[in-house]
Amino acid sequence: MPTYLVLFFLFLSQIMPCLSFAENSYPREVTICYGPWKPYEYREDNQTKGVNVEATEAAANTLGIGINWVAYPWNRCLESAKSGVVDGLMSLYRTAERETYLFYPDENLNIDKSVFITYPGSGVIFDGSLKSLTGEKVIVAQANSYGKAFDQANNFSKILAPSQENVILMVAVKRHRLGIGSKGFFENCIKKKKLSNQIVFIDPPYQIKTYFAFTRKKGEPYKNLAEDMGQALETFKKSRSYREIQIKYGFSPEK
Repeated sequence: MPTYLVLFFLFLSQIMPCLSFAENSYPREVTICYGPWKPYEYREDNQTKGVNVEATEAAANTLGIGINWVAYPWNRCLESAKSGVVDGLMSLYRTAERETYLFYPDENLNIDKSVFITYPGSGVIFDGSLKSLTGEKVIVAQANSYGKAFDQANNFSKILAPSQENVILMVAVKRHRLGIGSKGFFENCIKKKKLSNQIVFIDPPYQIKTYFAFTRKKGEPYKNLAEDMGQALETFKKSRSYREIQIKYGFSPEK
């Protein structure tokens, strides 16, 4: 074999591992979209804040990754992640439909308590079973999922609202007598708008895991990113720093 071919193949053997690594590596900065959802993720005093924001940033920092946060209406967040306009999004529930265009980590961000709300004296009866809601009309925020059982239930009607805040307002003014949403968000919003005398929480709440996720549009590196970020998050959630973040935002530290 001519010397130049030997040198050429030797050169290829040296650079191929590097090329393979480059194809499977992820960027050092990512853009993550969120729908304002205080106290989990929100914008205040020109800063992106929230218990999920700080936990995600801590996990990313251990991997040397910076995050550029953007806030959109939730439906736009989903579409932007689906098309690859943004790298990822949070916080969201895990559904089979979303897994067709998103890479999820194994580790969840937290466990969200989703609750039904009504107004005083509405007469709504909920015993923990969706069957007890037969014939009801439930107002829900568009593009939100509340688990497979709720999403596929057909014994009650689902009326779409632009946001979870709108769900609260429509129940408060008795336009609709039953709504569902995140307990943490509801409590924060009801307190802010001074609607505590107009809203009643109905027990028991649903408990659903929430996640961050990354777009499938950009390929295998983002699958690796989801996995590595999930592992970093799992480790961080065992730390004292994470418990301090939970307390800072009014949550009881996870055991």
